[in-house]
Amino acid sequence: MCPNTWVGFCKMGMALSPDGRCKTFDESANGFTRTDGAGSLILELAAAASKAGRQEVATALGVCVNQDGRSATITAPSGPAQQRCINASLQEASVKALEVSLVEVHGTGTSLGDPIEVGGMKSTLGKSRMEDSPLILAATKSIIGHTEGSAGVAGLIKMVGEFNHRIVPKNLHLKTMNPNIDLTDFPVIMPSSIIDWKGSRAVAGTSSFGFSGTNSHGTLEAPSGGEGKDVILERPEKLRWNKTYHKMYHDWSQGLWFSCEWRPSPLAGPKSQALPCLVIGGGPFAEAFRDLVGADNCDLQPAKADTMGTALKSKAWKAVVFAEMLVADDPTAEGPAMAAMLSAAQSAASLGGLRFSVLTAGSQEAEASGEGIGRGLLGAAAWGFMRSMPLEATGVVLNMVYK
Repeated sequence: MCPNTWVGFCKMGMALSPDGRCKTFDESANGFTRTDGAGSLILELAAAASKAGRQEVATALGVCVNQDGRSATITAPSGPAQQRCINASLQEASVKALEVSLVEVHGTGTSLGDPIEVGGMKSTLGKSRMEDSPLILAATKSIIGHTEGSAGVAGLIKMVGEFNHRIVPKNLHLKTMNPNIDLTDFPVIMPSSIIDWKGSRAVAGTSSFGFSGTNSHGTLEAPSGGEGKDVILERPEKLRWNKTYHKMYHDWSQGLWFSCEWRPSPLAGPKSQALPCLVIGGGPFAEAFRDLVGADNCDLQPAKADTMGTALKSKAWKAVVFAEMLVADDPTAEGPAMAAMLSAAQSAASLGGLRFSVLTAGSQEAEASGEGIGRGLLGAAAWGFMRSMPLEATGVVLNMVYK
């Protein structure tokens, strides 16, 4: 098994829970735990299903998928985008917010994401909600963990069971509410035990948010206009698998995910546009780079955080290349290489008018052992930082180059 994804998540700080628990909404929430799962549902028009005599387990009233757009960091979701997604789903469903009595939340169990998600539901599903009709917030991930690609269908299948039995399992690992979650004037139930889902009509929402910033929200109701329950689910004695061979247009066995090919290409402009140039760290690469562009146009600087400000102000640089990630001896996000990069980035942002490039080994170098894994981790950390830097350094041209 390839460790790259695990390594990248581990070095993101609050991504993976070190104790393997999704503590959704809890103040001790420290990330999610990865699990595996698969699920499927057949979606078809209600009229066609009824005509064919097929069983209905839920009715999809409205669905919306949108995108965060630019956000502060890769782990910071957009509350306004989530609100727009929920509102659009309600509009398509022709359902009022107060008719929704349960939401299967995304709820990964992160100290940042949970308050943003609850805030989004408060602004959309919580307006004018009374104490006698609280919104049930059910958290599938607190029970089975984060099944990632199948997390959305996991919550949906759980919701089908809740439609059927009109009971809601308890959320696990919620002991003390995250103090950043504001429930003022927002009556909710976060089940601490198995509870009855009261009301004659069962209408619910389900949210699933992708790591890349994609948001999805569906508004569903129980069969028979929301009143159906105690549906006997079909359980065929033997599944029939479709064994039709589907030709793959790409031969993934050639390792296309983990290989690269360097090809010569002409420069986009004359080298003078990027000179003089300052190269920070990089060892043999920095020396080879200086030989290429000429010693008169390129200076080398050791990667030390306390000297970055002086080095960047020493000359009117047109380009600054941070190459220390290629050779860093301390391959940790808390080590001197990352500190030097942050200092250099801050100095570049304050000066403006230059191109700031970071060279890394990339996460694909994170092999099972050896120094490659550390440099791969540094590459992942640098990439996360550079993704958010344009928000702070609008006057700097930024580049991220993987070796």
